[in-house]
Amino acid sequence: MVATESFFLNGDSIVDKADTAALKVIHDSKKSAIAVVSNFNKEHWDGNAVKRLLNDLPAQQKLISNLISIVQKYGYKGINVDFEELNLENSNSFNSFMKNLYNQFHAKNLVVSQDISPENDDYQPEILQKYNDYLVIMAYDQHTDLSNSGDVSNQEWVEEKLDHICTKVDADKVILALACYGYDWPKNSVGKSLTYEEAITSAVNYKSTVTYNPSSANLNYSYKDGSGIQHDVYFTDAATYFNIIRKADDWGIAGIALWRLGSEDKRLWSFISEDLSLNALEKKPFDLRKISTLNMTGISYIGDGEILDLVSTPKPGAVQFTLDKTDFSIANQKYIRLPEKYVIKRFGEADKKIALTFDDGPDPVYTPQVLQILKQEKVPGCFFVVGIMAEKNMELLRQEYDEGYEIGNHTFFHPD
Repeated sequence: MVATESFFLNGDSIVDKADTAALKVIHDSKKSAIAVVSNFNKEHWDGNAVKRLLNDLPAQQKLISNLISIVQKYGYKGINVDFEELNLENSNSFNSFMKNLYNQFHAKNLVVSQDISPENDDYQPEILQKYNDYLVIMAYDQHTDLSNSGDVSNQEWVEEKLDHICTKVDADKVILALACYGYDWPKNSVGKSLTYEEAITSAVNYKSTVTYNPSSANLNYSYKDGSGIQHDVYFTDAATYFNIIRKADDWGIAGIALWRLGSEDKRLWSFISEDLSLNALEKKPFDLRKISTLNMTGISYIGDGEILDLVSTPKPGAVQFTLDKTDFSIANQKYIRLPEKYVIKRFGEADKKIALTFDDGPDPVYTPQVLQILKQEKVPGCFFVVGIMAEKNMELLRQEYDEGYEIGNHTFFHPD
């Protein structure tokens, strides 16, 4: 099931940002989708909007009715409530809201789930489990962009949170959300969220050594940027996911969720559908060779400017694993070789300067006039020529070159 960020709280109304193209892909793939309704607004979590809603019963009913209507309109199977950073004085009104929403959604055969942070006083999981089909435990952001650098989701920390929640909630209602991302913290500054591929690409670009911590199952490295500023990077990868899924099975929970789709280490898909229970792995251990090779796709850009330089082309990476034969988790791993993808370096940025370029010549009418003006004004320029015009106007091409101008290639015909 795919949860899509679709609706955003705005007072007692909803901002509809449902992605119909994504929904079509999901439905065409014969998968189900649920809509996420969130209080994230203008780059922050708007706890006050939720508080106002909880103190206004007519507004609550209007919101719930609107949600049911648009959820059914788009063909969602239900709703996921993601209300965060509430700082409630007590949770009674929140619990009542969820009860009301749950009863009305269930009357329409729609699924209800809710995201909760472990050990956050805004949430009372022992009560909320009665008003949700599933509680999604956000077992990540152990360290955040606003904190000091450190693990995103330490294995022992995740197990501690899972153990705590399962003492209050029936395990078959618990879905554990994995951290599929990382952070890059510049020294004495705010961190920046990274996807797995961005973390690896940065390590390649700065020739950093990626270190795996066996006790936390998280990875890290450091580097200095072009300005000499120290950066600490922490992130998760396939080994992190594997170990958490393997251990989470011991609690008998309902399932696993990813935060967030698209930022994960793609090797995850080699085992996410596998039975990683201890009993299953004792009979048939997972073949770690399936995830020992790393490949990355896409293009990464570094630097600023209009001029592009191809820095690297795709090359596979390699990882070596050590298996713990007692619980069949990954005891250790070593990145033998980091994978590379297409990396394009941008350069040529200059403050308050522009580059003059003249395309698709030389032209017998306009190019001589342009050359005369450039020479008169003592201004440099660049001529991007096409082969068919250069062939017809070789003397103009030679003049451009002899007078010291840059010559660029726009192929022979430069088709659109």
